Amino acid sequence: MPRSATEQRVADVWTEVLGQQIENIDDDFFRLGGHSLAAVRLIARLSARFDAELPLTALLAAPTVRGIVEHFASRHAPHGAWSPLVALEKGAHRTPVFCVHPAGGTVSCFKALAALFGAQGHPVFGFQPLGFEAGQTAQRSIGEMASFYVDHLLAQHPHGPYVLIGYSAGGAVAYEMARRLTEAKRSVGLVGLVDTYLFENDATAKTISGIDDVTWLLRWLSDGIHAAPDWNGDAIADYLTGVAADARLESAVQFARAAGAFPNDLDGAAIRRMIDTYQAHCLAIVSYRPTAWPTMPLLLLRAAEPAFTSTNGRVGRPWPRQSGAAWSERIVPGRHETVLSMPHVGKIVEALSECLTHKAQQDRASRLDNAQTKCGSNQ
Repeated sequence: MPRSATEQRVADVWTEVLGQQIENIDDDFFRLGGHSLAAVRLIARLSARFDAELPLTALLAAPTVRGIVEHFASRHAPHGAWSPLVALEKGAHRTPVFCVHPAGGTVSCFKALAALFGAQGHPVFGFQPLGFEAGQTAQRSIGEMASFYVDHLLAQHPHGPYVLIGYSAGGAVAYEMARRLTEAKRSVGLVGLVDTYLFENDATAKTISGIDDVTWLLRWLSDGIHAAPDWNGDAIADYLTGVAADARLESAVQFARAAGAFPNDLDGAAIRRMIDTYQAHCLAIVSYRPTAWPTMPLLLLRAAEPAFTSTNGRVGRPWPRQSGAAWSERIVPGRHETVLSMPHVGKIVEALSECLTHKAQQDRASRLDNAQTKCGSNQ
């Protein structure tokens, strides 16, 4: 139970957002049912109630009432430079796992995966994109994101092997990170691409840069990764065709508020940052062309069912096997937007864990062979 007035104020906001009483100040927001849109609502309300900025990274790093109270208590203390690397699970002493966000998304989508890996003893971290917080500018190329994340990865975790998992467009970033790490003679244990698409030779790549802000907002809200339960993107898009051009964006935002996608107290600047970040990431993935890297241990994880939403018009093609030597390919249950949710995510963790175990066995056998060869040469 909350122990102080401040903890009670934070818990009250959690109750409003989650629709349930908070019994333990150390309960995880995301394990209680919070998702990325709920996180946006929580941050907006807490920032308004406490008249202080709550960065998304602060919630992701410590998604508990206790963690938020400690953040507000320390907000006047000096802080280091912002880092995209967020700890999702402490784990134990097994190989760390690093996850890369989807287009226009946060690492909150990896919470269920992180919990399962953490239970196995793997520390789990996520790379949070630039663009969501005030004063930030979203990066507009896969290479730029990969370089930025690799720099922070090596600064905080200088020794491999590195296990990288990317979801949706994040798979391209994870692949490019692994390629650059390998070029730098760093050990990459595994790269997992979760339902990642490419847009080579796609008409979308030629026309996407001309899309207006309203369409970008509708695409972001209609993407199954971000969509609110009551959001009907196709119907709203049809309605907006009859709205004056200068009023369409505000009308779309009002529909989003009514559907629960945006809280009423989320300001226009925050919504603008969301649109700009999603746009930047989409432009990045449609212009990306992977360079083959045949020595990379790659696991392709493809959703068994087609994506639910149609407004987005996802017309890319699944990641090709020839872009690097695919170690294996698995079809996993669920749609593009549900593969990282329970219970489907269990199959993804199972497949990744199996590959990590197989790789560890191969490495042990290789070390044994090398030792025997060296021993024999010395006789």
